[in-house]
Formats: sequence, C-alpha cells, structure tokens
Amino acid sequence: MSLFTTCLLSAFTVFAEIKADGRLDESEWADAQNFSDFVVIDPLTLETPRMLTEVKLLSVPEGLAVAFICEQPDDGSRTRPIAKRDASKFAADSVSFLIDFDGTGEIGYEFSVSITGSYRDGNIINETTTNYDWDGVWQRYVSEDQNEWTAEILIPWSIVAMREGNGETRRIAVSFQRGLNSYNETFSFPDASINRSRFISDFAQVEVQRFTSQEFYIVPYTTVLG
Repeated sequence: MSLFTTCLLSAFTVFAEIKADGRLDESEWADAQNFSDFVVIDPLTLETPRMLTEVKLLSVPEGLAVAFICEQPDDGSRTRPIAKRDASKFAADSVSFLIDFDGTGEIGYEFSVSITGSYRDGNIINETTTNYDWDGVWQRYVSEDQNEWTAEILIPWSIVAMREGNGETRRIAVSFQRGLNSYNETFSFPDASINRSRFISDFAQVEVQRFTSQEFYIVPYTTVLG
C-alpha cells in the first residue's frame, strides 16, 4: 500500500453567506443596525405612521443586506398588483432602500421591491432627479405571514464604483421608505422627501463595516490515498 500525503490550501469565507430568502435566520443578523423611527412623508405630515416598520442593515462580505419588516395584518389591506421592472409606480405595498454609497450627496441609488416581488432600480442626481435607465444586479425576496410581510435585499459591493475609504468602516448615507398603498401613504426614515429641494443630502449618515472583497481563511488539510 502506498501513502501519498498532499497538503492543499482551501479558501472559504469567514462569514456564513447571507441569502435573500426572507427568513433572516442567519446568525449575522444579530449584529445588524436597526431603524424604526419612521414618519409619514406623503402626505408630508411627519406624523407617526399607522403601522410599524423595522429595518435591519448589515454589512457583510457579499454586500449590504437590508431587511424591511412591515407590520400589516392580512385582513384585506394588502394590495398586490404586479408591475413590470422599473415601473414608476407599483400600485402595491412596497419598500425602497435608497443609498449614497460615498455619503457625499452627489449621487444616490434606489432599490425598490413590492409585496409581489416586482422591483425597480435607478439613480438619483442633482438631489431629486431620478433616472430608471440604470439597472443593477441584486437580490431580493418577499415573504408574508398573517401579521407582517418581510422584504430582504442584498446589494453586492461590486454594483457601483465607490470610494475605497480607510480603516475598518465605511460612511454611507441611507434612506428607507415604505409605501402603504391602501392608504396612499409613504413612511420614511429619516424624513427625507423627494418633494423637497434637498433629498440625497437629507439621508441618514451611518457607519458600516468596510469590505472591498471576500475575506478568506487559508487552512491546510491532508488527503490520504491508499
């Protein structure tokens, strides 16, 4: 019998892979930043919304993971028309993740998903000028139960060119919006509104862990052949 011992290098990611499946069952979500102080921006009353919305934001090697948890009993108030990609209006319950990757107020990006899984993306320049000709490749998934519905979004770091930055964190600016179609209302955190002269500049500045590429462990292992 001959014995061959081969030392190989195996690379695997440090973190469990986040999947946009609407379940939020990965342990990494415990470290997410949470946002729930939404206000009504359409109509622009700035009142407390009639239904709760919680958003989780998590930076992982794959990209930015965002989860919207939307209180809404399944009592007939949910509206579910399906729309084509980049439709300017969904006519359905929906959520939007808006982000300025560099936090400079120069350009923002919109990633929107309806309760039926219809989706829209585009960019925003000059504070309020939106263009839906830009299309990115990103993941999204919507799940529902009797009391709430959840939209999970994963935006890869490679989706746009962005400043590298220094250190372990990256400063970005974000806005989270939710459309409650049956009441013709839009909720937002923060209170940034595209109907004002400033929009991108009013996004909330947050710090997230900085990744430029997948991180790997390099570990040796032995294969025995006989």
